[in-house]
Amino acid sequence: PGFFCLGGLAPPRVCPMGTFCPQATATTPPACPDGEFCPVPAGNQSCPPGMVCPLGSFSFTACKGGYSAVNGVATKCPRHHHCLPGGSAPQPCSRFGLCRRRGQQLERWWMLAVGLLGAT
Repeated sequence: PGFFCLGGLAPPRVCPMGTFCPQATATTPPACPDGEFCPVPAGNQSCPPGMVCPLGSFSFTACKGGYSAVNGVATKCPRHHHCLPGGSAPQPCSRFGLCRRRGQQLERWWMLAVGLLGAT
């Protein structure tokens, strides 16, 4: 495990970071799959909740705001929801609030109203 073979009499080669080589039989090491990370070439692990692991990852990163992490893959936040950085599930906009922009943080209408009333 952790090596790949070019074939013939060539010696086995160490699999590069971000690849998954459970057996030393592949002629080309496959990239670590979406939603998983491969910290060592001989093993893969599922991405933790709220983190993303794109194809070929050897580590995980926090999900950006405006996206949610679904099984380690970043997906755009759905309409009428907001997705915070590192959040694993989209949260619906509240009844008395609105989403400023698709997927961005929540902005409450009453805060805007108080600001406008206070300005007069």
